[in-house]
Amino acid sequence: MNQETSTEIRHEEMPTIEEGLRPGNFPRRRNRAAEREKKLQAGARRFYRVYFITIAVVLCLFLLLMIPLHSWLVRFETTQPDHRSQEVFTQLFASQDWGKLYDAAKLADTEFETRDDFITYMQARVSAAADKEITFYETSAGLSKDHKYVVQLGKDRLATFTLAGTVDEKSGKTEWSISSLQLDIVSSKSIRIQRLPGYTVLLNGKEVSDAYLVRLISTKAEDYLPEGVHGYVIEELCVDGLMAEPIVEVRNEEGHTVPTVFSVADNCYQLDLPVAEMTDAEKNVILGAAKANALFAIRAVGTGELSKYFDYTTQIYKDICNTPTFIQTFASYQFDESVTEISDFYRYNDDLFSARVTLQLDITRKNGTVKSLEMNTTYIFARNAAGTFMVSNITNVDLQEQLAQVRLDFDCAGTIVDSVMVAADTATITLPQVTAADGKELLGWATREVAANGQVAMNILFVPDANGTAPVPSGTLEPMTLYAVFGEEGAVRDD
Repeated sequence: MNQETSTEIRHEEMPTIEEGLRPGNFPRRRNRAAEREKKLQAGARRFYRVYFITIAVVLCLFLLLMIPLHSWLVRFETTQPDHRSQEVFTQLFASQDWGKLYDAAKLADTEFETRDDFITYMQARVSAAADKEITFYETSAGLSKDHKYVVQLGKDRLATFTLAGTVDEKSGKTEWSISSLQLDIVSSKSIRIQRLPGYTVLLNGKEVSDAYLVRLISTKAEDYLPEGVHGYVIEELCVDGLMAEPIVEVRNEEGHTVPTVFSVADNCYQLDLPVAEMTDAEKNVILGAAKANALFAIRAVGTGELSKYFDYTTQIYKDICNTPTFIQTFASYQFDESVTEISDFYRYNDDLFSARVTLQLDITRKNGTVKSLEMNTTYIFARNAAGTFMVSNITNVDLQEQLAQVRLDFDCAGTIVDSVMVAADTATITLPQVTAADGKELLGWATREVAANGQVAMNILFVPDANGTAPVPSGTLEPMTLYAVFGEEGAVRDD
């Protein structure tokens, strides 16, 4: 029974043929395929996980390596001359920060111009060329390994700068930095200012000293005036090498500003001096003295009339009284009023003036002939203790004739070896002695002219003779700087 039962059970567990042919009825074979598929899927997932993690790690490492590399490349690029030159140009020129440029060029304030004047000058220069661009380009630096650049405003050169390389010992890189910076400043403006003795001239607020005196104009009246009294005297100062038009102020002895007028033709600030007009009373005393002098010459009047106009204590009064008569006898006389003229009136102060009188006294002799006494005399009038103007002196000299002295500076190899004031109408001048180098000799003293293209021309004006003197070319001397010109010893000069 038990055997039957066991057989029966096994019989029931066995599938039928139809059931055995169904795909799902092969459990062991189905499980192995699924496991293989699962294994393949799991392996693929692990592979791609590892693959992507590896790529991410590599990218991270690459980025981490690129950060210092990028920094190094940036530092390397910034140290290259092309980049560095552009940086210098942008900072100092393209930005038009002229104060920074002044500091970078290590410029120093001059006697009359400062950093602010330089800024004003550069602003005006750029504004005057508003249609032009500031550019730069590299030029030859010669045999050196430096890099030289030219900065231009349009076609006008503004500056040059040079970059020099220095090798860093640790990194081995070459660092480029500015080794020189030169500005092309047009400091060629010259200005002249007039002043009276005792006056003060200020240029941009700074006093101009007597060292800048280049011309002294006076008159012949100085020889006929009391001590401490001066006639027309003008001192002319000249300041060269300015960048821009300065602010000019002239002050009198009391410190008050006096008016000036700028003369474009003379490039000079001239004093606007008032013209002294003679009063009617002064005119009458001038004509009265001149006519009394003429009439006394023929003894038509006596010393009593003469002393109404002439200070009898003066030597000139005594000389007139002792002068022989112009004509012994006459029938009549008459002044030709068409000739009478008062000119060159000049008031020296409240108590002194002079005037030139031209007149003609026609004298008829007893025989009917006429002889003329022509007078062209300058009378000097001084106020006496009573407050009356009397003649203190007379002369036939033109007291208002101007005399000029001019300064000549002598430059030898960049050094002023002599500076003298000489009469503008002098015929000869004495030249300073200078020592020539071996094999050289002094050819002469020349003026120096610089053309617009920078070319320098020397024009020899004075060639010293054996005594060290030289004739002055025709014409009146002007203030000038003369430069010593040397040549080969024994060379033929083209005079």
